[in-house]
Amino acid sequence: MKRLRIRAEKFSGTMLSVKVLSWLAALIVIVLLPGILLAVSGFEPFAVIYNIVSNALGSASAIASSLRKSAPIVIAAVGATVAFRCGVWNIGIQGQIIMGALGASIAGLYLDGLPRILLLPAIFVMAALFGGFWGVIGGYLRQKLHVSELICTLLLNYIAEYIVYYLVRYPLRGANAFGPTTDTLSAAARLPSLASGGIWSIVRVDIILAFVLAALIWYLIEATVLGYQVRAVGVNPPAAQLGGVRINRAVILVMFIGGAIAGLGGMSEVAGAQGYLSESVADNYGFYAIAAALIARNKPIPTSVLALIVGCFLTGAMGIQATMGVPSVLVMVILATFLLGILVQPAIEKAMRKAFIRQAAGQKHPAEEKGEAA
Repeated sequence: MKRLRIRAEKFSGTMLSVKVLSWLAALIVIVLLPGILLAVSGFEPFAVIYNIVSNALGSASAIASSLRKSAPIVIAAVGATVAFRCGVWNIGIQGQIIMGALGASIAGLYLDGLPRILLLPAIFVMAALFGGFWGVIGGYLRQKLHVSELICTLLLNYIAEYIVYYLVRYPLRGANAFGPTTDTLSAAARLPSLASGGIWSIVRVDIILAFVLAALIWYLIEATVLGYQVRAVGVNPPAAQLGGVRINRAVILVMFIGGAIAGLGGMSEVAGAQGYLSESVADNYGFYAIAAALIARNKPIPTSVLALIVGCFLTGAMGIQATMGVPSVLVMVILATFLLGILVQPAIEKAMRKAFIRQAAGQKHPAEEKGEAA
């Protein structure tokens, strides 16, 4: 018993050391690589990193701007986890955000006569239906026509993008718009703010909605029959089918749910931050959302946290472009390196754990040697 306790204590301490060292190694990747690139490009690396953090989190107004920027990314990232847990590569999150934004805009513009208590739910429903429908197309093509969902959902992004390009330039272009946008939604069609005045008035309830959705999707996947079926299909589709799971139904359903949530991300941008539909309504949010979901291993809560960090980074990055003249290409390299460091940390930890275990297997603790000698 004493020998087992000694080994357990030694193993526990070693695993903690491994985790710390693996995160230090990941931090080197996150800081060192962009630091070298920034230095070669003529920028002071520590000044750039300091300004990113300061612009994102250095004041109440910075935090408010970060939350505002993060809301659609977090919502879309939560939507991305649904299909991924089912083993479906839904790369169409970007298009689903765009279609959700379109649905929210149509409801906000043409149902404006409704009282707010009915108008806001109508905007939610329209955004979810448009985004969900766009997701179902990819699921149907995958299951019924055996088209690769990677290809069809990726192409659907471009179709959604050009549909909105056309609509905001012609049928939906606002009478008072200076560019290719719709008219601004009325106050009744806008999401309520967290505060009635001050800097927090720019932050709307969509950031709360984002984390509520993350909790709901976690519960759906981890604690319901549907979630069990989704996970079963994702792990082993033939076994799931033998167990009575209807694969076609499960795939199309998760594509609808994921698309509907991504559509709410588009609604967040139209009825929240921007207040109108424009050509750049999604602003690559879908691809940031996919990256966050994959790096967080498709777990809704960690995904939402990582997506929030990405939104904060983007807010800080806008500041350094304006104040320090850092090119947008370098900003994207910094973001990519940050995500890469988080991605490789588990692999580093796994390799170090194996090395420590192999080393420990060939050595004995001094107390063990003393016990054997006795």
